[in-house]
Amino acid sequence: MFEKLKEIVVQNAKNKGDEIELTENTDLLKDLGYQSINVVQLMADLEEHFDFVFEDDEIDFDVICNFGKLSKFIQMKVETNVANNKNS
Repeated sequence: MFEKLKEIVVQNAKNKGDEIELTENTDLLKDLGYQSINVVQLMADLEEHFDFVFEDDEIDFDVICNFGKLSKFIQMKVETNVANNKNS
């Protein structure tokens, strides 16, 4: 999951260098040149790939624009989605 998340984040980056190193502290806006349209596309790509929906109250740019926080959020959404599917 983590590698696919990194791939999606890099694909949507405006500043695509030869090698982008993502850490927990990577700021998508400052470090990768993300603009609002990139964030929206990132959210759509994450929803599609990981099969979940960002609820309105979950949209927090502080979380979405920090790679470490984003990866923890996506992990939580995927685990919740799997648990909900098992209970269905």
